[in-house]
Amino acid sequence: MVETWFDQNMALPPFLLLAFVLVFGTVHAAETPRPSDRNPFLPHPGKKHKVDVSQQFFTNSYVPRLEIEIKEPELGKLRANNRAYVKATVKEGDTIYNEVAVHLKGGAGSFRALDQNPALTLNFDKFHREQRFHGLDKVHLNNSVQDPSFITEGLCAGLMQASGVPALRTSNARVKLNGRDLGMYVLKEGYDHTFLKRHFLNSFGTFYDGGFCQDLDGKKQKISNDERKDQNDLKAVWDAAREPDPAKRWQRLEAVLDIDRFLSFIAMEAMTGHWDGYAMNKNNYRMYHDPTSDKIVFLPSGMDQMFSDGVPLTPNGSGLVAKALYDTPEGKARYHDRVESLFRSYWNVNELTLKVRQMQEKIRPGLSEGEAKNHANAVNDLVNRITQRTRTLERFLAIPAQTLKFDAAGIATLVGWNPVAHQGFPALEQVKDGAKAALRIRATSNESVGSWRTRVLLKNGRYLFEGEVRTAGVQPMSDGGACLRISGATTASVRVKGDTGWQRIAYEIEIGEPVREVELVCELRATKGETLFDPQSLRLVKRN
Repeated sequence: MVETWFDQNMALPPFLLLAFVLVFGTVHAAETPRPSDRNPFLPHPGKKHKVDVSQQFFTNSYVPRLEIEIKEPELGKLRANNRAYVKATVKEGDTIYNEVAVHLKGGAGSFRALDQNPALTLNFDKFHREQRFHGLDKVHLNNSVQDPSFITEGLCAGLMQASGVPALRTSNARVKLNGRDLGMYVLKEGYDHTFLKRHFLNSFGTFYDGGFCQDLDGKKQKISNDERKDQNDLKAVWDAAREPDPAKRWQRLEAVLDIDRFLSFIAMEAMTGHWDGYAMNKNNYRMYHDPTSDKIVFLPSGMDQMFSDGVPLTPNGSGLVAKALYDTPEGKARYHDRVESLFRSYWNVNELTLKVRQMQEKIRPGLSEGEAKNHANAVNDLVNRITQRTRTLERFLAIPAQTLKFDAAGIATLVGWNPVAHQGFPALEQVKDGAKAALRIRATSNESVGSWRTRVLLKNGRYLFEGEVRTAGVQPMSDGGACLRISGATTASVRVKGDTGWQRIAYEIEIGEPVREVELVCELRATKGETLFDPQSLRLVKRN
């Protein structure tokens, strides 16, 4: 059940805590080609820990109300440089924290100016060494402008932690800034020494921020151990990922990358539809050079736009290390095993939706009536996305990718089409159009996105994905209509709208790797109307 691995409201008595550590204390990540056997909410096995008072804060139903006061001249300093720390007073009920270091935070999508609802970092011990907020040195207050449910960050962090990948604990807070009510926020612990001590035997390694849409070859900001002058540890992973020979590449990656945790990291990114993560977009990630293993560990971040069902379940995005590892025989086999293992062990749609509802109940008392109504709609949308993503995962695990046979003319027919509803409630069914069999997608709401999909293995080269389509009364959404494309691509060469007879359309595909798994998509994005695809006409044509 959720409470045994996921629910942050658990509280174990000391004798059970000791039992868990004794049982799992000998487990080592390098010896386990499956998700971590230890409970991720317990301290790292084999290491003595003081009582972590911060855990109580993250396990109860308490949502604090924080009043932040920034006076002049500190306020002027923050306006001049919103990324530099200034001093503030933070009140939580009768508790007052003095000279708390504050600065604005946020990336391209979430950053808001000081006079709006800014995301904030609060560092409690920067100016007062012993000052803590519920045992924490640093916390982040995220405005959650890209997640109106205020839930996905914590939900997906729980899934990551369950799979053995270190992730930040989260809660919520109602925030005021200089008397102005900013509303509900997501409160996250900071990537600081306290966090590292929870997850690693040695917490004095170098911790890197991945940067905005940058891979490992870019210059990285060091979050900890910034006296290190080089990035040779990251360069070693980058060079290994660029090794042309797949067998040697696996060996080189294994020597410098915590492969076991990396497999769980990229698998869970894909499963949770993290389109803006490392594997898909080389974004929203951190890295820690673990001195104990002398290997790089990837960690997730920015999980506020999740459960996008358009994200492919294989790592074919722009993150080079993910693609390079997957493009080895060992990597491909272990990745698919890992997705299946994580799904069977930790992904239960009923438990996930129950957890969402529990988090909703925790947040509800801190919202006004109008806010609560909007929040309920956002939560319902999140539950629908989780349900749809679960169906996609079930199909992915049940149906292997096809190895195509091309005839003498370089043509391969396509079978195994599966319906996927992405947005709204499109109707997807197999019908007859006269004597012709057809795959139909019909818009049933203001914004309907649905598709028929199949997965294939393609070798290096250029291909044409083509077939016949007919539309009736299609009123497209933005960049919408009926089209052929591949999963992960947002553009299509042809989008069919309005009323049309049967016509042939095509989409060009280029594969740069020796072998790549590709999901082919017949899609409709529309507010009204329907489209029919002729399954007998759908095929791939080799171009070279």
